[in-house]
Amino acid sequence: MKIEYEGSIYTLDDFETYSVYIRDRLKYIMYQAYRNIRDSVVPNRCRGIKLASVKALIQTNKDKAMKYTTFSTHEIDTVISFIEKYYPNL
Repeated sequence: MKIEYEGSIYTLDDFETYSVYIRDRLKYIMYQAYRNIRDSVVPNRCRGIKLASVKALIQTNKDKAMKYTTFSTHEIDTVISFIEKYYPNL
């Protein structure tokens, strides 16, 4: 997945090779994407839902996530796998 930030394009395949600052910014961008996806499928946003529950909701409501966000199926899967790897305690 390619991410544009401050006029440069970064790929998640090369994530570990970037500076700490760029990695932190990319993690923040991916977390914001996760929040957008989560908020599109969760029926009650006030309730804290764990990542496993969000994954299950996304599997059943992927069309709803794609309708309310600008992400494709592949991008949603990439965001979820990134969050699982770098934010395991969510």
